[in-house]
Amino acid sequence: MQYQELRSVLQQHFKRMLTNQRRKIDQSGPLSATDKAIFEGSQSIAEHAVLGKGDLNLVEGDEPTLAAFIDRYKLPIQPGMPQYDWLRAELHKAYRDYCRDTLAYSASLDSYDFSEPGEPTGQPGTTAPLIPLRDAVDHFMREGLRSGLWRERSEALRRSQLAMLLRLVGEDTDLASIHKPEARTVSDRLQRLPKNMNKSPAFRDKSLDELLGMEHGSGMGVSTLNDYLNTYSMLFAWAERQGYVQENPFSGLALPTAKTSSRGKRKAFSDDQLQLIERTLLTELAGRTPKPSHKWASLILMYTGARAGEVCQLRGSDIQAHDGVTCLSIDEDEEGKRIKTQASKRLVPIHSRLLELGLLEFIRASGTGRLFPDYTYSPNYGLSKNLSTWFNEQLLPKLGLKAPDIVLHSLRHTMNTKLHHADVPASLVKAITGHTDDSMSTGTYFAAGFKPRQLREAIERFSINK
Repeated sequence: MQYQELRSVLQQHFKRMLTNQRRKIDQSGPLSATDKAIFEGSQSIAEHAVLGKGDLNLVEGDEPTLAAFIDRYKLPIQPGMPQYDWLRAELHKAYRDYCRDTLAYSASLDSYDFSEPGEPTGQPGTTAPLIPLRDAVDHFMREGLRSGLWRERSEALRRSQLAMLLRLVGEDTDLASIHKPEARTVSDRLQRLPKNMNKSPAFRDKSLDELLGMEHGSGMGVSTLNDYLNTYSMLFAWAERQGYVQENPFSGLALPTAKTSSRGKRKAFSDDQLQLIERTLLTELAGRTPKPSHKWASLILMYTGARAGEVCQLRGSDIQAHDGVTCLSIDEDEEGKRIKTQASKRLVPIHSRLLELGLLEFIRASGTGRLFPDYTYSPNYGLSKNLSTWFNEQLLPKLGLKAPDIVLHSLRHTMNTKLHHADVPASLVKAITGHTDDSMSTGTYFAAGFKPRQLREAIERFSINK
């Protein structure tokens, strides 16, 4: 089976799905807040999958979905064949774009916009207005922000990437004049730019021509390049839906990447490693005791499986009793608090080990304000940068645990893995960790409906001593 034949099957499959979804929106109105959060979470998962950072299904991996797709369309494909890897990669891209287009179609019904991003030139024979790329980018960003298509961190990243497109192509370039040859030129020039050009002082004050002409050790990585091209593809897909262009010239330009199992991206800690980390957090390390913020934030992460950003923003008022069970309330109901998706809003019972270690005493001493006020905010990393840097660059190396696949986030992966190994139902695991059902056909939230007692019984199955 040829590559384009495979893409054609995916094209028709997701086109039907999108048509059906648009029909539902036309009949019932824009996506509900819950459905919108589901699509946003699914798009985020798919974007990471496209970059080789995970699977669409966070629990079972891609294999069941691939098997079902192959069986449905009777494709002559088996694991181990090149076509199997093609299907995995293209499925990630197709599902990402399906989620994106569904969100954008729903967002188009959220408001009325009577402005035009460009003005007619008045030249004889001109039947359509010229739309400067700069105006299209501004319009695209406004719609994305208005519809909640991305949060603060992704907004800053998109703006930076689109600013580079304006530098490469020219702010006043007519949007409709950018076709495949121009898009390929953009891709070629991006690959010639130095790696980490936005971070290194050596590149900071250089013009674009100087950057393109410099000799440097290595250029932009494939994953980073594909992320830029994905943003540009999002811009032109939006422009195509608006009728500003006839085609998306950046579609299909992403470079192939070597696919590895998502299981190799983040490795769970062993019991011995967890015991060593806990023991170190509770005692002195080379004559120094970890400061309270690092100690308690790390222990909470270990025994809840929460995201680092969720823990670092906790307040004393987030510790609440529900039906006699002491829980952490993870939400964004106060200024400055953020959660990844609506599925992230949940109650997580406090593990008995944390109670035994004195967490409640630490919380009482902290009052109702932030538990970790010394963690400062970073636009790119939220409140978790200080903790992540200390854990990954100081604690793990001193304990001899430093490895590419062992990081702070591995604590979350460990909780997820150990609960599954303890035969905790997947729905309960997702309710505890704040995941949605990420299958391609459903997006059910599991957190609602479980009683705190059920959640406590499940989380108590986590232990570092067996």
